[in-house]
Amino acid sequence: MPFRIEPNPQVPNTFLFDNSRQMFAKLCWEPDQLQSSMKPNDDLWRPRHVAYAAFNFAVTAWHLTDWSLGEVFEHRLDDIHAALVAPAPSDISKLDTKEMRRRITKVLMEKFDCLRLRHDLANGDEHRGLSRHQCAHLSARINWHPVRTATPQGDLVGFSISISEGDKEIDAVDLFKEVVAMWQQLLSRWELIGG
Repeated sequence: MPFRIEPNPQVPNTFLFDNSRQMFAKLCWEPDQLQSSMKPNDDLWRPRHVAYAAFNFAVTAWHLTDWSLGEVFEHRLDDIHAALVAPAPSDISKLDTKEMRRRITKVLMEKFDCLRLRHDLANGDEHRGLSRHQCAHLSARINWHPVRTATPQGDLVGFSISISEGDKEIDAVDLFKEVVAMWQQLLSRWELIGG
């Protein structure tokens, strides 16, 4: 998904990103970075690379909510709110844009479990853990896998990331793919990227 980044973005205080299409392209790029960092190697610093890539993905996936809803024009925000939240018709006219976005975000987290997990993990990493009781059963872990080789360097180490929520364990790469597919569906529906 090629995209052009202008040297002087229209959105101030960003690293050259202008729109949700560009942030989505970044999100699509990040799983490759994670998978590359997880390949077997003899680099003792590699677990940090894995953690950095996973953190970047979680933050981008969650903040794409702000980028996409911030980019949607007011009349489209009403449509999205009505489709997702479905309040009484008179209720919409009483809501300001910030409240509509808050409600949409809440419904997206309820509807898409993969987004809720990304939200919780992004905030946990950003804020040194989560204090909400709903997140007490959520954890992420980097797993080390020895890989036998016949090379002079000896054995290598590969990595995977698992996310546990209660008794359920999820492979992070699978979750990342689910998040990318979810955002592609939403951004297409909201006419922010081509279908």
